[in-house]
Formats: sequence, C-alpha cells, structure tokens
Amino acid sequence: MNKKDEFLSVIKFYPKVKIQNVLMKIPVKELAICLKNMEYPEQEQIFKLLPGPKKKLLIQEIRYIKKLSLTYDKCNRILELVIEYFKKDDQDFSFESYIRPKKQRNP
Repeated sequence: MNKKDEFLSVIKFYPKVKIQNVLMKIPVKELAICLKNMEYPEQEQIFKLLPGPKKKLLIQEIRYIKKLSLTYDKCNRILELVIEYFKKDDQDFSFESYIRPKKQRNP
C-alpha cells in the first residue's frame, strides 16, 4: 500500500471527531502536500471534514504547492508524519516544514 492510500485508509478508520481535531492541528502547508497528488474525489473526503476558512486556505495552498518542485521522497515523508500523527495518542507531536526558502548568498 502506498502512502496516499494509507493516509486515506487512516481517514476512514478513525472516528470523525478525532480526524477533525487532528486535521485542525496539522499546518495547512503539510496538509496541502498530502493532498496535492490526489484526485478531487479523494481530496473532497478531507475537505468535508474541515470548516470553511481552513478549507479555503487548503485549496489555495494546494494550488501553490503544485507549482513547487517537491521530490517524491519529501512528499512521502510528510505523508508518513501525518499518518504517524493520527496514530499517536498524546498529540504532542510537531511538524517540521520541509519547504524552506533558498538562502541568498552574499556576493
């Protein structure tokens, strides 16, 4: 099972309230990376669980993320972190952003 399918199965497995709570704690950038390679019906499963403002931000962020050149490994790593976050009980789990601006070199 690939990470995308595993993520979707986690969404279907846990109770709706837990999923909503976890999705609200995950930064929009990381959620967008998780959803960027999914078809719209798959994305809609997640959108239905989010309140309007976060859903709007997420849709905008997905458009932005699709323009970035993220490697498959980076996307998979973020999916792994999100899946791991769902499986944790204590929820004292933080995300490290994998998208960093390039440092400008001084001439």
